[in-house]
Amino acid sequence: MQKVLHTIDSLLTSSPLSINVDSDTQIRVLQMHDAEQLFAATEQNREHLRAWLPWVDSNQTLLDTKRFIHTIVEQFKANEGFQCGIWHKESFAGVVGFHKIDWMNKNVEIGYWLGKDFEGKGLMTKSCKVLVDYAFHESKLKRVQIRCATGNTKSCRIPERLGFRKEGIALRAEYLYGHFVDLVIYGMTDSEWKLINGGVIAEVILAGANPSDVESIDSMVGALYGCMTFAPRSKPDYARLRSLCHFNAKFIPAKTPQERSVAVLHTEEFIARSDRFVEESEFKGKGFYEREIGRKTEFFGNIAHVFSAYESRFSKSDVAPIARGINSIQLVRDHGRWWILSVAWESERPDNPMPHHLLS
Repeated sequence: MQKVLHTIDSLLTSSPLSINVDSDTQIRVLQMHDAEQLFAATEQNREHLRAWLPWVDSNQTLLDTKRFIHTIVEQFKANEGFQCGIWHKESFAGVVGFHKIDWMNKNVEIGYWLGKDFEGKGLMTKSCKVLVDYAFHESKLKRVQIRCATGNTKSCRIPERLGFRKEGIALRAEYLYGHFVDLVIYGMTDSEWKLINGGVIAEVILAGANPSDVESIDSMVGALYGCMTFAPRSKPDYARLRSLCHFNAKFIPAKTPQERSVAVLHTEEFIARSDRFVEESEFKGKGFYEREIGRKTEFFGNIAHVFSAYESRFSKSDVAPIARGINSIQLVRDHGRWWILSVAWESERPDNPMPHHLLS
């Protein structure tokens, strides 16, 4: 036991990384001289932490905490990420850090916990923002992930405030003191983070948007149909589509008989799916033309919902349409323009006829 303690205590004692979160808050890589503060915070918050963290019962002594810090130091020395303590007004508040960085795929997961007395101050949101900045700007990673138990609403609010996408739910993904919990998976890419932060979102998107496309609901709907129409041996205007969409926009196609559940696609996923479909279908040689044939629009403040009936043809000159259906389009007005938040659609079928009132 003495040999173990001697080996652990002989590790680095000065913090190799320290970042100011705000004027009262600092994060720095945990080192051996932080062990007593970390263990005291764990003891003080044991029941609070045990509600959602599976490691609490395995950390019962100061030696357990020192062993944990030993793994942190080794992680940092191996360039596999780091775990930081959070100090607020010189008091130890909690922990935030990277799990092992996947350098091959350039992604990492962030984990965190905060003492009960420090909740409600915005400390964890600001601390996580600092780490996401570090991941993308300093480490040049491409993706950051955060996982939270579905019932841990306070934890879930952190990535949601930061603009992370809710990508799905992993069922029975973590064993927690005699039962399994489901985990919400949140994701963020470097390109999304660049748009969200630094006040660049309007400038970046507007640089590629035609102002006449985004000035009104009429122009937005017309542009949406326009960018999906293309000539034979051509493709949809994906650049124009991107310019219409909010950075976190969703596309929700009708479920096919082969699919077990509805697909919710981000813009780039929809573009990739559409591109594959065009390449593999008869539309590549014949082209595609789609127009609106009816609409119902509802507004409230800066939000709008458009129920837009459509019909599709291979060519504008074709007499009969090949399909009809409805696009459900949600929009928001921000930065002086309209943005598409989501588009869900359903095709007309014999058992699912178009509503007559929408066509009148």
